[in-house]
Amino acid sequence: MAINAEAEKVIASLSSLKLGSSGDDTERSTRFWNPALVAMKFSVETLWMKAVWETESKPNYGMRDLDPILEERASNKFELTGPLIDSFLRELGKSMYSKLGRSRNTGLMPPVKLFVPYNIFRNICNVAAGYGGSLKSTKSQILVTIDSFNTASKVFLPVRFSGHNFLKKRHFDKIRQDGRTILQYSGRAAVVVGKSTPLLLDYNLKQEKLTLSFYVQRYNKDEFSLDLRLQALINQEQN
Repeated sequence: MAINAEAEKVIASLSSLKLGSSGDDTERSTRFWNPALVAMKFSVETLWMKAVWETESKPNYGMRDLDPILEERASNKFELTGPLIDSFLRELGKSMYSKLGRSRNTGLMPPVKLFVPYNIFRNICNVAAGYGGSLKSTKSQILVTIDSFNTASKVFLPVRFSGHNFLKKRHFDKIRQDGRTILQYSGRAAVVVGKSTPLLLDYNLKQEKLTLSFYVQRYNKDEFSLDLRLQALINQEQN
């Protein structure tokens, strides 16, 4: 009863939590989530851990040689979803960005595989579907299809990653001129997303493994595409 009464007080006070920072953050930098994390730690999580500690009906946290106190606190720890989602999206973005270096490989890239806990992936699904992606599921698989660059750019918006754009990369050559070294634009590479070139998030429920598939197009300094067939598909969708 005491916990329930305390819970009601905490819930009533949640609307007054100050989750914002100084107000001048324009990107989700490392400190972006700090106020929310502090609020979680000293309000909701404190109450929850107290309830866990005092309850009489508990699983056997201390199986075999496990420390029951350590396991109880670690297993029931609260984490704010926001920074977790951004961190996994960052890893996916970095994997795509790594394929945008100097190369002549275009079209469908080798798939990226990443272990993602289900409770994290379902929130990634919500983000992708919320911005226009489609979702299909079976007993063993969840397939998220992003076939619009607008949707992809929202899911991987640079503001999530301290301003870093993982969907495109510009290339420069170092040239000596008048006794000094200058950088000269030499082309770019970009992740292309459309009906014929979708970005696919294929999730294996049993293994909790995510497979990311995507397409890359490359352009020279004059903006001519290297893969003409791929560019024809892109142009066809744009017309």
